Amino acid sequence: MNKKIDRILLLKPNTIIADGIAILWTLLCIMYLFDIPAHFYIKQNSTEVNPAESQRLFIDYGNDSILDSIYPIPNSTLTRVSVVDDRKNSVKSNDNYCLSGHEADIWYLGRNGIKWINDTPIVFTGFADNTSEVNASICDKAGDLLLYSNGTFIFNKYHEKLATIILKGGGSSSMFLILPQPGNDSIYYVFHPQAQYGIINDTIFNLYYTIINVNANLQHGKVVSLSQLLMKTSSEKITGIRHCNGRDWWVLGLRSTDEAFHSWVLSDTGLTVNSPVISYSGKVNHLLTYDQENIGWLKPSHDGRLLLEITTGGQLYSTAELHRFNNATGEIYDGITLIDQEDKYNDLYSAEFSPNNSKIYYTGHRLRNGYDLYQMEVSIHDSSLIRNSIQEIAATQANIGSPILGKDGKIYITNWGSKSDFLHVINKPNLIGSACDFNYFAFPLGSKSSLGAPLFASGFQFPYKVYVQGPNTFCQDTTVRYIITDPCPHPTAQWSIIGGGSIVRQSGDTLDVYYAKAGKYRIAASYPTDCGMKTDTVKVEVQRCNCLTQLSWSVIDTLVCEGANAQFKFITNSTEVYIDNQRITTDSFAMNNLQSDTCFNLMLSYPRFCDSLISICIKVAPIYSSTQEYTLCPNDSIMIDNIWLKRDTSFQLKYVSHLLCDSIVDISIHQYGVDTNSLKLEYCLGDTAIIFNRIIFSDTKLEQLFQSTSGCYDSLQVVNIVFSKNAKVNDIIIERCYADSVIILDKWYHEDTIIYDTLNSHNSCDSIVIFSIRIKSEITPKHLNYNLCNGDTLNITTATGFERISESRDLEDHWTTPSGCDSLIIHHIEVLPTYTSSLIIKKCTNDSIFYNDKYYLKPIVFTETLTSVNGCDSITTIEISDYQESMTSTETWNLCYGDSFTLNGNWLNSDTSLSTIYQNIYGCDSVHQVIVKYFPKVAENTIEFNICKGDSIFLNGLYYKDSTLIKSNLKNGNGCDSIVNIIIAVFPESSRSSEQHFICPGDSILIDNKYYNDTIQLVKRMQDRNGCDSIHTISISVLSGPQPQSEVLHFCKGDSIYLNSQWYKVPENIMIRKSTTGACDSIFNYTLVVYPEINIDLIPELTIEKGMTFVLDPGSISGDLKYNWHPSDDLSCSDCRNPVLTSNSSMTYYLEIIDSHGCITIDSIVINVFDQNEDRIFFPSIFSPNGDNTNDVWQPIPSNQGIKLMKLDIFDRWGQRVYHWTHDISHSSIPA
Repeated sequence: MNKKIDRILLLKPNTIIADGIAILWTLLCIMYLFDIPAHFYIKQNSTEVNPAESQRLFIDYGNDSILDSIYPIPNSTLTRVSVVDDRKNSVKSNDNYCLSGHEADIWYLGRNGIKWINDTPIVFTGFADNTSEVNASICDKAGDLLLYSNGTFIFNKYHEKLATIILKGGGSSSMFLILPQPGNDSIYYVFHPQAQYGIINDTIFNLYYTIINVNANLQHGKVVSLSQLLMKTSSEKITGIRHCNGRDWWVLGLRSTDEAFHSWVLSDTGLTVNSPVISYSGKVNHLLTYDQENIGWLKPSHDGRLLLEITTGGQLYSTAELHRFNNATGEIYDGITLIDQEDKYNDLYSAEFSPNNSKIYYTGHRLRNGYDLYQMEVSIHDSSLIRNSIQEIAATQANIGSPILGKDGKIYITNWGSKSDFLHVINKPNLIGSACDFNYFAFPLGSKSSLGAPLFASGFQFPYKVYVQGPNTFCQDTTVRYIITDPCPHPTAQWSIIGGGSIVRQSGDTLDVYYAKAGKYRIAASYPTDCGMKTDTVKVEVQRCNCLTQLSWSVIDTLVCEGANAQFKFITNSTEVYIDNQRITTDSFAMNNLQSDTCFNLMLSYPRFCDSLISICIKVAPIYSSTQEYTLCPNDSIMIDNIWLKRDTSFQLKYVSHLLCDSIVDISIHQYGVDTNSLKLEYCLGDTAIIFNRIIFSDTKLEQLFQSTSGCYDSLQVVNIVFSKNAKVNDIIIERCYADSVIILDKWYHEDTIIYDTLNSHNSCDSIVIFSIRIKSEITPKHLNYNLCNGDTLNITTATGFERISESRDLEDHWTTPSGCDSLIIHHIEVLPTYTSSLIIKKCTNDSIFYNDKYYLKPIVFTETLTSVNGCDSITTIEISDYQESMTSTETWNLCYGDSFTLNGNWLNSDTSLSTIYQNIYGCDSVHQVIVKYFPKVAENTIEFNICKGDSIFLNGLYYKDSTLIKSNLKNGNGCDSIVNIIIAVFPESSRSSEQHFICPGDSILIDNKYYNDTIQLVKRMQDRNGCDSIHTISISVLSGPQPQSEVLHFCKGDSIYLNSQWYKVPENIMIRKSTTGACDSIFNYTLVVYPEINIDLIPELTIEKGMTFVLDPGSISGDLKYNWHPSDDLSCSDCRNPVLTSNSSMTYYLEIIDSHGCITIDSIVINVFDQNEDRIFFPSIFSPNGDNTNDVWQPIPSNQGIKLMKLDIFDRWGQRVYHWTHDISHSSIPA
């Protein structure tokens, strides 16, 4: 019955996740207790998933809903989880979904394996069978073994066989996967692809799975479903990755025919067998016709975002591809090639990711025997970068097998070659190249290891680990970046900076940290999940790096002409050089076709973060262009560039300055031609005309050259003067300048006009005068360009005189042409900028530096003026400054009264203070001050020593053994001389004692915790009451005894020999002691040797027809041998090597062979004799299906055709029927 809700709990949208989960769990508990039905809808805020944004959880009660902030989910769809009032179907606890982290504690590696205890590998023994490549195992939450498989059988924790899967698995398949069903503590899935041996044309292999209930049969387990087909035409590749929902598993396989990836979901409802997610990524890497087996390896990264695919070579070379994986949708995409055909790997085998997923270690070989170990950097998903990062880590003739990451952060590698009872180890797999610290044969396994390694799904070994990528070692004064690579949306991570450092920037899963000082630090990241906190801690070592950056230039162009190339050549101790993040591999480079000022960054890369960034700017001087126009009068010429020119032409000249920049001048030459104008003037007969200052009264032709506006005499005027009796018309042309005017007949004209006027001559002959007023066109102003350096003055000649100009301006200059018209010239003056640059020079304090023929002692800033390509000044600001002055260090010396010392060549003997100058990292002086202080004078002391008689005491380089008085100079606590009167007194000598012992040869005696076995005299010194020696002599004597004897005893195999009341059956060396009359033992050494056994090779059974003969042959044996066959019935001889058997009846014959030592070897042969006339059926016990046409087929043989077979059943050794036939079934064959 449902309970009514009277309250709705409203939660703030920004409620933190931990509180949201707690409130949600409380709400679920209340609903469970009161049988309240509800529906949960999880919906993200936007269509695009952002790990830093939270999603929304809606709990629906009919038309009401409450809202809470919950962890992000991976897709944009609406997921519904129903809570019904049936308690059996109510929300389950997360316990069965959550892993403990101990499920992968035991590694099955053959007869022995590894068990992880407190992150330490311990050899684990007791496995039921060996293994070659398949190493699949799984534990319960406590880390105790549950299941394991070698590809042939599946064993339980008691090492009993649960299932036989050899026909649908096989020991050659390198990849088996065992996963628990989410939400169920009993059901486990075993995924087993069929083993694929070699290249088998047209053979299709499949992928199967077996379901096991481990808690059935009193926890001995039970097969629920055996070898169920999951995918046809499968490759030999299978793996698993944790789903983004934190509960389910993705099971990944690869279809062989077209290399389509299949992703199935394993959840609490089972396996989505019929609805996998199918995706294609990368290339097809095998021949579909000839390499249908498609063997290799699928390895996911530990964070589940990457998938490495290895295809082992067959007809083609081996390849490797890296794909991305979507943990929410199961899609595999964006595959890139890491190893291709051109790399010519004959065989790639297995691989493993480093703990932080930044590197891949893979095994394989190219053209030699044995396997090699390689490393590649995969932190950036770029094919060329990854391929360029490949390094060979190890090479050996022994097979380097499969790598697997351990709980201690090391990678362990199986070994299939020599010393196969050892594993190789990579101690620091996060580091590059040889720094990863690879060691051969580093972990003793105690038995032969397999070629393969255990395969665990991503997220299975380390379910509560946050994966953080970032550097572990770098220099102080460095900012470094750390990134959480977990691909699934999750709550906001909590970063912790432990031990020092300061956060520069934090954005979601990215953290930038600045470390100013050297030291060891830690960075921790964590966030909560439904099953617990995920955490990771990165150990950071910040080193005090001494970055000795060296850079010198042999060629450096920082001022070039427009369009030119800037060349640079340098010398540096840097390991790598980058220009604007582009690496260069030579010691020179160029910037081509520069059109404007250009700056770039030069980065010098050093180990351990000692990078230097240098900014370089190139000043680009412009190429100035100008235009010069020349006009020539007819028949004139002009010399330009040493060439006389007199025709119309144009060309370009380039003038080179001291900076080698071209100044371009466009030159145009125009030569005026002679313009001829004809004019006819008619006058009345008798008139007089004045033309060209000449009086004309008769017909005349006049020619006159005039100077035109060009200044040339290039205008020819031809005047024909005609006198007649008739009235004449005269044209008079009047030209005026543009904007001028003229008065004719008392009227002003300023435009083109024609005026008619009649003139009366003295003889009444009228002349008509036509005045043509022509206004000349406007003269186009002429523009002249001038370039003036900043601060200079330009003198320009104008119509009114000289004009001095020192700034940019336009000057209009009005002139009068030869024709009397106004001409305008506009002068354009441009003041060019002064180029400026700066140079910083560092020096040591109080040092001087020589620059440009001058010494500078103090910091100073000044300018230097040069001439640029355009002739103007280029100003460089030079700043000379001091390096940061080193701190003065102080050292105090304490000396004894009366001593003297030398410092810098001077002897001193009193309190003083001296300074010494050293060089710091910049080569500058570092002052070190030494303060010398003297201890006060020490008073004399008296010391008394007591020594034993015969002893001595060493004082001041001498030994003293008699009583005496010595004055000595000793050192006190300050190391100074102390006058000491030493009195030496000798104690009287103590009396002596002795004892004697006798031992037998070979015996020993224990005296003062030491054994003695030879004749010797020991002097033992004891102490009397004064502490002096008391001499005690111990004599040890060895009694004479018999010498040891040796004897070799032979016996036949299977016999025994009796020595010293004991039987011996195997070869060995025996030592026996026997006592003599003198109480000392005699030693007898016996060597027991077994004669070699005779290997009789009789066939075990022979079926022969009655009356036939057969030669019995014991095989290839030789030597002095006696033969005895019995019984002797039907044999040609009984004491020969090869008797002839005449078959009359079935019986067993025994052959007894006696060698020259009397050793007997017996073998037997069973003779089955059949009568062709008797009714019987013969069932062969063996056959040989090897294609040699002999005994290739097994079949019952009746003695005659009248015998009919009614029923036939064939069983295997385990009692399972493998073939059934009855007389009413058509004939069929059994495959071999």
